[in-house]
Amino acid sequence: MNATEAGPNPRWSAGEILVWVVLLLVAFSVFVRDFPGSGHPVPKDFAQYYVAGMVLARGEPDALYFTDLYRGLTTKRFPESRFAQIAAEAGIVDTSYYIYPPWVGLLYLPLTVLSPYRALVIVYLLNWVLVLLSCFLIARSLPGWGAMAAAAAFTALAVSFPFSHGMRAGQASIAVLFLVTLFGRALWRKRETEAGIWLAVLTGIKIFPVLFVLYLAVLRRWRALAAFAAAGVVLLGISLAAAGFDAHLRYLRLVREYAGYSTTLISNQSVTGFLMRLTNDTDPTKWSVLPIPAGVGWAARWITLAWLGVTLWITERLRRQGGPWWEPLAFSLSVIWVFTSAANVWIHHLVVLALPGAVAAAWAGSRSRSPGGWFLFWGAAWAVFVAFEVIYRLPSGRLPSVVPALLGSAPLAGAVLLYLLLWRMACRERSRSTPIFAPPAETGSFQ
Repeated sequence: MNATEAGPNPRWSAGEILVWVVLLLVAFSVFVRDFPGSGHPVPKDFAQYYVAGMVLARGEPDALYFTDLYRGLTTKRFPESRFAQIAAEAGIVDTSYYIYPPWVGLLYLPLTVLSPYRALVIVYLLNWVLVLLSCFLIARSLPGWGAMAAAAAFTALAVSFPFSHGMRAGQASIAVLFLVTLFGRALWRKRETEAGIWLAVLTGIKIFPVLFVLYLAVLRRWRALAAFAAAGVVLLGISLAAAGFDAHLRYLRLVREYAGYSTTLISNQSVTGFLMRLTNDTDPTKWSVLPIPAGVGWAARWITLAWLGVTLWITERLRRQGGPWWEPLAFSLSVIWVFTSAANVWIHHLVVLALPGAVAAAWAGSRSRSPGGWFLFWGAAWAVFVAFEVIYRLPSGRLPSVVPALLGSAPLAGAVLLYLLLWRMACRERSRSTPIFAPPAETGSFQ
């Protein structure tokens, strides 16, 4: 069934109902499996957010960035630091070095009235709400097979290591998935001001999504760019009021220093991380922070710039063709590029692939007369992505270094395969006159 043939509220087929039942069963089993246990210490990733909230609640922003970046990322504990002392007062033995904008700590400040474990449970529950909301919004934002495609993509995501790792660690990347969904959905609905606001919030949590401004610029979405700048100024004002000017200067200094470093650890699924694993003898299963060699740095830049050029070229081509699918396809391609191009892209960041995965499946089911081949390619991309769960547990010490270097980049390979699939779909897409979102009175679409 084509997107243009879908009725206002099409009745679900038995296959669609089955996919959603499978999603709910898988989600419930993963929810129970990964539910935080009270007998274990809170994860280091979550601990850094919680302690940052405590630091701001006590009015001690100077404690946020207490040492240089290299020492902060390579030293396990800092018992002499005020940050670690505040953590110890809350019963937190170990915490990651905080390397987020100061205002992110404000988001966790209300949770500091609870014990660290209870706060972790609240965040775990909220993250599941955000994941299910993301799935629901994507399902309602795509025509044709959108609902079934979103359920299939999120089912594949739920059984992947990036998802379970992000959930267990209480990572902010789950909120990033939700914000990317809101950002893309606003663009598809031509709500540029709203899109700019969501991008500002997204960039305020993770810096590298600022690369989306290139996507907005090539599409001449000036209102979205203006809203992004205005909302960014507002967020900066809130952050300055909470933490002061000096804390922000130290944060910017850390970001600048961090740009020249990367890690060979297989949790780094960036192009730079892949090249460093290929050219370095360091065990990719061990944590290390290394200066990016000049050759690797230039190679990564040329690869990402060429990839950017291809992405923007496809985007402009799709825009000129028009039709109901041009922006979901173009945006999905940009999502994959943005989330693999920074020097350090942690594996849990790739939960955002649920959105382009849903778009690809929806296009295959709604646009192709014989979708079997498309779904086979789609399944292969997700199989490579999900296979990291097995690869991660391989005894890498018994393998030649190049083997874990290649296998350890399976999620990145899955992202590239998904990109190639979307690229092929973009090449097949032709201009259609029917808008992707008709007025609510006619389609009953979610507003």
